[in-house]
Amino acid sequence: MFTLSLKWRWVIFICLMVTFVSAFYSYRLFDSQKRNDLDVVDAKLLTGVQMAHHLVGSDFHDKMTNADSVSPADYRAIVEKYNGIAKAAGFQFLSSHLFLPDGRIISTKANLPGKNTGKGDDAGFFETQPYPESLRLAQQNGVATYASFTDKGEKGRMLLIPFKDNQGRTSVVGAGIVTDDLDQQLKSTGWTILTHFFLVVSVITGVALALGQKLVRPVKRLHEITNIKAFREQEKALRLESEKNQAILRSASDGIHLLDLDGNLIEASDSFCTLLGYAREEMIGMNVAQWDANFSDDKLMADFRQKFENQERSEFETRHRRKDGSVLDVEVSTFPLQIDGKPVLFNSSRDITGRKQIQQTLLRSEANFRRAQAVAHTGSWTLDIGSGQLDWSDEVYRIFGIEPGTAVSFALFLACLHPDDVTKLLTAWDAALTGDDYDIEHRILVAGEIRWVRERAKIDFDADGTPLTGIGTVQDITPTRALIDALMTSEQRLSFALQGSNDGLWDWNLESNEVHFSPRWLEMVGYAEGELKQNFETWELLVHPDDKSRSLAAVADYIEGRTPRYEIEFRLHHKQGHWLHILSRAKWACDRDGQIMTPRRLVGTHVDLTERKRVEHALAHQVTFTESLINAQNDGVSACSEIETYPFVRFTVWNRAMQELTGYSIEEINQLGWYQTVYVDEQTQQQAQQRMNRMRKGDHLRGEKWTIARKNGERRTLQIFTSLVTTHDGKPHVLAVMHDISDQIRALAQLRESEERLRVLYEGSADPILLMENDAFIDCNKSAQILLGLQSRDQIRNVRPSEISPEYQPDGRRSDEKAADMIATTIDQGNHLFEWEHIAADGRHIIVEVMLTVVMHNHKPIMHVVWRDLSRLHSALMELQKRDRYQRALLDNFPFLVWLKDEESRYLAVNQPFAEAAGWASPDSIIGKNDFDLWPKELAEHYRSVDREVLVSNQPRSLEEQIENPTHVGWLETYKSPVTLDGRVIGTVGFARDISQRKQSE
Repeated sequence: MFTLSLKWRWVIFICLMVTFVSAFYSYRLFDSQKRNDLDVVDAKLLTGVQMAHHLVGSDFHDKMTNADSVSPADYRAIVEKYNGIAKAAGFQFLSSHLFLPDGRIISTKANLPGKNTGKGDDAGFFETQPYPESLRLAQQNGVATYASFTDKGEKGRMLLIPFKDNQGRTSVVGAGIVTDDLDQQLKSTGWTILTHFFLVVSVITGVALALGQKLVRPVKRLHEITNIKAFREQEKALRLESEKNQAILRSASDGIHLLDLDGNLIEASDSFCTLLGYAREEMIGMNVAQWDANFSDDKLMADFRQKFENQERSEFETRHRRKDGSVLDVEVSTFPLQIDGKPVLFNSSRDITGRKQIQQTLLRSEANFRRAQAVAHTGSWTLDIGSGQLDWSDEVYRIFGIEPGTAVSFALFLACLHPDDVTKLLTAWDAALTGDDYDIEHRILVAGEIRWVRERAKIDFDADGTPLTGIGTVQDITPTRALIDALMTSEQRLSFALQGSNDGLWDWNLESNEVHFSPRWLEMVGYAEGELKQNFETWELLVHPDDKSRSLAAVADYIEGRTPRYEIEFRLHHKQGHWLHILSRAKWACDRDGQIMTPRRLVGTHVDLTERKRVEHALAHQVTFTESLINAQNDGVSACSEIETYPFVRFTVWNRAMQELTGYSIEEINQLGWYQTVYVDEQTQQQAQQRMNRMRKGDHLRGEKWTIARKNGERRTLQIFTSLVTTHDGKPHVLAVMHDISDQIRALAQLRESEERLRVLYEGSADPILLMENDAFIDCNKSAQILLGLQSRDQIRNVRPSEISPEYQPDGRRSDEKAADMIATTIDQGNHLFEWEHIAADGRHIIVEVMLTVVMHNHKPIMHVVWRDLSRLHSALMELQKRDRYQRALLDNFPFLVWLKDEESRYLAVNQPFAEAAGWASPDSIIGKNDFDLWPKELAEHYRSVDREVLVSNQPRSLEEQIENPTHVGWLETYKSPVTLDGRVIGTVGFARDISQRKQSE
């Protein structure tokens, strides 16, 4: 009955436990699979929403608000575009819904043929589906909304996200995916897990039935063993107690033995028998006189009897004779005791032969110590601090030049010191009396000669911290000091040389991997001495990850002899966070014979190239800017110098306008020649050469007119301005600005032919034209009158430009001062092009491009003013800025972190939640930075690694990870996708959302 009950208890217990554990883990597995599938769907839905919002945008909504702003064909075009993108991306629909103040919903959706191709109310699709309520919830709550839907028997999941357009209206953008396949796959997974669950329960139940019988059988034997065990435990305790004393006696390390009143051996330990070289059977019964070499004296026997009467422990030294006749020095500890009522003498003999030998050795060592002190020029001393008594060894007397045995004191010692070192020594001694180490080098005076000594000492203190005694050494280091001084002089010279060159020195021991970094090296990377470890790992931590493998390969090539020298540029991380450009050079440390020293060492320098790199970059930027500025000029700009061979003039600057003016490229003009190609006849060529000679003497062209022949044979008249420029090599260059005035000349000729015709052109010009004389307007055409909102032209006469302008121009200059400057420049150059802001009669601010030209009228110069209205252009720029702010608002409204990076993992755009998560005030402050500027080093390296995987694979990456940083602790779901342009990957886009709550629930 007992066995059967226990068996079934075990079986039932095991089955219940297995069933519970299997059911629990099966449910967890199914729930985890379901959540993972749902997260993948949600990530794809988010991408769909972004695509839909990008395709539609606020502009399309604005057009659709007005029924006349967009045609049905245009509307169908956007729907077809939606259809193609949605199908390619696997979405059931992409949609946008604009809520108007009058209650209408303007919708655009994909994959719904024949529906919503008009404008106005939602057309049918939402009438039979639960979408309108979801739309209104998303609109009212202003947050992203996930929902499920059923369409034509298909189940799906959708995401709706509200946005604000540039007019403050709410629009909802959504995307949906059919999840029937996912649900089917999830059901299949559930059945598989359930099958495995029943299989595991069945197998474990069978095993439990088989083991139930075996687990109970041992219990039957338990009661039978219990009674026998108690008896055996008592027997074992008695045996152990009996053997314990014997074991203690025989295992003792000292020679323990018991003697009776006559000195006969009663008992002995194994160690005592071994000490004397006898077997234990031989020793029992022997008399003490047989092994104690000093026991023949009668007085010793009387002392032996006296030990029984003393009843006290005593110790003495004697000599024991071994069986082989050798004699040992021993120390015997003895005391009497009673065993079974009989007096016995307990003895413990210890071999002190070694100690005796040590004593002899110490005596010899003391003599050797005195000789060693003399050889090492190191003496010892002791000082009783309380009494001031000072004891010197013979070598200390010799070092100080005092006769050995002379009474010495602390005062005599101070008298021997160099006067300049007394204060330093007393300060060090006072510090030692408070517990500091005493290790000092100082000078002493011996017969007028200066000697250097090194003193070290240890102070002993009592329990209250009072100093008692001092024990120390004195070493004559005069020769070593002289060598150190010479070495320091050499090092100072090297240090001065390195400081003069502003280089950092490093010395790498390849055997120990230790690296000595000079103070200048440490200063270069922003650290003080002691802040960095002096080893190779320090360099590995500071070097830029992109430069590390290349630098290690370079040093390996030099060490292995594959390259004759080591010289490389790389970047090091400064303590303040920026990167330094470093030029590193190194050589083997060699002896005077040129042989590599042991251990092998590389000695090198670091040169900070950061400033030079910055200047080179700035110079390249300036050159690019200058070239762009020159090429942007409407006038031809060129620079040339004289050469000795044909064609005698060589151009180094030739902008785009020059090629348009002449039809020749700079290569063609340098091959064919300026004089020989552009001037129409030999006489003009000779005049041009003569004019060039005068220009070299300072007689420059100031608006002179020259006629040239273009490559196609067309004649053009140029107004040329020149100046002489000397380059860094001292070679003169002629800088020329050529303004094509062919059209102006033809216009002036036509003006002379017919004043009336000029007036027609003047009045009929669509561009505002004005005339100025003596810094004031004298006339304007109808276009200018309309632009300024004037009732008549008389209102502009005798008005200065600054009088119809704001006080300050957009560039910050006063209008009256800038107007005078522009007029002076025009007079000097003949014409001038610039931008200006005027105020119309109705108060409107007008931005115009002004072309000022000096023309002759009735033999006196006047200013010909042509305006080009730039107000629309500036409005377009403002609209562009407005759209940029809209895009920024769009990013900042995402309920998660969004970012865009280039191929170098530099941030191009982030939203406000990202900036807050990174601990920065605004997204703009992050633009241009990388992960190492924002996150801890390990986290930044991880982010960069994932970016590289996405860039190389050209595939999106989704992952969940736990993060810990100063601003956030928890779980993040991150999605990263490549960004392509014209088929090339140019960066990555990503988003991250906090899933800590979900992880905690899991």
